[in-house]
Amino acid sequence: MLSPRKQNLTLYLHCELEKQSALLDKLGKHKIGKCCLYLNKLEDAHLPTLKKLIMTAYKSPSVG
Repeated sequence: MLSPRKQNLTLYLHCELEKQSALLDKLGKHKIGKCCLYLNKLEDAHLPTLKKLIMTAYKSPSVG
């Protein structure tokens, strides 16, 4: 799910983002929470890497 907010874009990805460090290193400017990825601007993100993160989250079991 994507939530545009005043400060940033928030993607709620149902995976443990801290386990995706290899992809996050390539992503560009971002912050993470347990299941949230925060981007200031979509233009700052490396889009092929973002797509891989989304696909990884889609294929992973839900985090509880």
